[in-house]
Amino acid sequence: MFNKIAVVLRGHIRTWPHINKHVFRSFSNISKSVDYYLVTWDVPGLDVNKLIKSFEGQSLQLLTTISTNQYYNSEDGPSYLASLASNLLNSIDYDAVVDSRPDVIHFFKNDFKLDITDSTVFSPWKKIKFGKMEMDDTLQFMSKKVYKVYCNKFREFKSTGRHHKDLYDHYVNHNIIINEICDKPGWTWWFCTRPNHLDYLINEHSDIDMELMWQLWLKWDKIPWEERFLIFKKYDILEEDYKIAHPNPIRFEDNGRILQLRS
Repeated sequence: MFNKIAVVLRGHIRTWPHINKHVFRSFSNISKSVDYYLVTWDVPGLDVNKLIKSFEGQSLQLLTTISTNQYYNSEDGPSYLASLASNLLNSIDYDAVVDSRPDVIHFFKNDFKLDITDSTVFSPWKKIKFGKMEMDDTLQFMSKKVYKVYCNKFREFKSTGRHHKDLYDHYVNHNIIINEICDKPGWTWWFCTRPNHLDYLINEHSDIDMELMWQLWLKWDKIPWEERFLIFKKYDILEEDYKIAHPNPIRFEDNGRILQLRS
């Protein structure tokens, strides 16, 4: 178990209001003390007061919102958002820094521990895709020194449009070794939640049904947009958080209104 960690949640809020208890519980299982930092875009409809309240009972060190005119994309956006927590975070001693997203849940065993050094970063996976090495960017464990390297990616690395590959190459350029958390004892699993997971996740579960979570995740891409909008409304999820910030978006039309939506 760690003594003290920083958890930086950056990106769209999405399902956060409904999964935050899962997130708090999982990180409290692996560290005696947890500080949270949240950086997101100030999209239409975002209720900052409600967001602050979602951290009630937790050690929230920073909550910052920025304009969607600033790095509103999946290539440079993550490291830029993370960098906005860097100054405060670097003034506090931590055993590890965790970079993740507000819509990701994690499940660890109580004895989970990683060997955090200034030359390594831990990610759920790394693999060859289309002939190039890539790594996951939804969950990373690292030292404060490596976190600085990560935060400089938007400044130093010219995006190729493949952010998983770009992140891997950025670390390699700085001689950072990428390790897979899944190979370590004590790891359970992590999941990028979709709105259609919420009917299941809002209830307390001592053991999450991984197979059901996976099937629901696959189903999300097949749900028609008119049904997605009903789910957004049911759970008060911002549609804006699922619009795409990409130079070549896929367009969908709803009653004559052109939407650019992220799956």
